[in-house]
Amino acid sequence: MLPHCAKCDPKKQVIALGQTYFAIKTRQQELIENYDNLSEDEKRLAVRNEIKEHSKALADAAHKAGVVTPIEYATFQNKGYQGLYGGLNAKDIKQRKNLKQSQNILDHMGHEELAANLFRATQTESKLRRDNI
Repeated sequence: MLPHCAKCDPKKQVIALGQTYFAIKTRQQELIENYDNLSEDEKRLAVRNEIKEHSKALADAAHKAGVVTPIEYATFQNKGYQGLYGGLNAKDIKQRKNLKQSQNILDHMGHEELAANLFRATQTESKLRRDNI
């Protein structure tokens, strides 16, 4: 908790956001430190949250590399899935998992499969930035 002062009013949006940020980061650190003791669902949620954060960075790197339109980004994402899933695209993966078109593939993965996708996303982002693609 931030020390009490006139400027630290939690009713102010910036203070509330700061407190929320630090609460989330504290919880993330607790999860990291106790990862081996987590249930499958807790591990899955921890990795899924990491993917959400890294997906933003990947989208930014892709945009800077010229992937601008929604169609281009969908194609870019599909190429990532095809690389990881032996040629299967998002539609194929959804079919294999018996998912509806509206369902997010990442929401239907265990922690190990999510970790593989996290690796894919972080490595792709790094490559785009490192090689200034």
